[in-house]
Amino acid sequence: MDEKKITDMEDLMLDYGEMTSFDFNSADYRQVRELQRNTEYLDKPYAFKYGNFDLVDMIHAFITQNQKSNA
Repeated sequence: MDEKKITDMEDLMLDYGEMTSFDFNSADYRQVRELQRNTEYLDKPYAFKYGNFDLVDMIHAFITQNQKSNA
């Protein structure tokens, strides 16, 4: 087997293990979910939760992303 294929398979196995071993019944997870439910941001628009963004911000992000990929 090719070394790259082995590395890719190991990465996939780790990802699968992380995805399937998360404990959704843990006290920490339940506490975070409860805090998210009892917040003043629930009635706000989705974008407001992560900041105030407008079209200029989107265009700026698009331009800088293209500059990085062209460099």
